[in-house]
Amino acid sequence: MKIKILELYKRKGAVYLLILILIFNKERSKNMKKVASIILVSILFFSFALSQDFAVDKGSMIISGMGSYENESGDLYENNDGESRNKLDLTTKYNYFVAQNIAVGGNLNYLMASQGDYSQTTLGIGPTAGYFIGNAESEMYPYLAAGISYLHQGMKSENYDNTISGTDITVSGGIIIPVKNHIGFTAELGYHMKSLKEEDADESISGNIISLNIGISGLLY
Repeated sequence: MKIKILELYKRKGAVYLLILILIFNKERSKNMKKVASIILVSILFFSFALSQDFAVDKGSMIISGMGSYENESGDLYENNDGESRNKLDLTTKYNYFVAQNIAVGGNLNYLMASQGDYSQTTLGIGPTAGYFIGNAESEMYPYLAAGISYLHQGMKSENYDNTISGTDITVSGGIIIPVKNHIGFTAELGYHMKSLKEEDADESISGNIISLNIGISGLLY
């Protein structure tokens, strides 16, 4: 009975992630659609894996969710009309363990920012790979991971409409601490190397970001 219930959770988690990717991938660039298709096929295949002994065992899966919301106001952030700036950042990660402690998967990121009549929406999707430390007796799972996301960014205002695309290469390290059966607390520090290019531009613009993310993980084994 326990194995059957865990298998149902695995399949439901994979379906939820599929729905998110399909919704956000609509009408995006060709590169992003190719990456999404590969990730979708991989999730469908691996969602039928057999029950494993612990969270980072071969055949196990980890689905993580992280997010943040900001409302920035005051003279530093408000525009000339006194309007504050809002930001919403959501990230979903899927990891499947092809061997004990070694995982491959995908990353989906949605970022929305708005202020007055200006809005900016960014979608990133791409493959990831990571190494997790731990075994059946472990009370926490430190990890190192790397990935590349293909970015699509749209910017709109009353008199402005533009699209930017590019890549985000990420190297990160974090820890997952189980707090209940199959549920864990996640903290991750990441270093992002972004490169973006406007549709009609000849050259891309690059920049770096250091991020600290906190979230919840589902440990499916």
